[in-house]
Amino acid sequence: MTPMIRRTAGMLLALASCIALAGGVLHAPSRETASPLTLVATSDQVGALINSQRQRSGRAALARSAKLDKAAARHVSDMARTGSYSHKGTDGSTHGQRIRRTGYKACWAAENIGWGWKSASSMVGAWMGSGPHKRNILSRKARQFGAARGAGDTWVLVLARPC
Repeated sequence: MTPMIRRTAGMLLALASCIALAGGVLHAPSRETASPLTLVATSDQVGALINSQRQRSGRAALARSAKLDKAAARHVSDMARTGSYSHKGTDGSTHGQRIRRTGYKACWAAENIGWGWKSASSMVGAWMGSGPHKRNILSRKARQFGAARGAGDTWVLVLARPC
């Protein structure tokens, strides 16, 4: 199976499962060829943007969590390294399992992924233009977030409420 077919199949599976997983996927019209992974610290930028959206909707601001940043970074690294694009990790993990692996005890969690968007503002704008992604970002259940960006402009946003 060619890498392009594998990515397309993974994307279709992710799209089919995003509502059941309380997660969502969104991609820009084109994707660059993955280069060696370079994680870029984006959590502060994404946090400011999602908290602005939450404020406009009368929701409380979310606090940044280092453990959720770690869960997001591990998943974005996995996708960039393998050329996959899915809520399911290459080891079969779900976002909930990846969050637990960091030591975070979540009573509620959601994950948004996306690729191809060149900036935090364009990625958050795309998520806000998509019903499932917007619901995750504006969820009253969310209390904390973590975010990461990887090679090929791959993005992961993790939202959670600790127990």
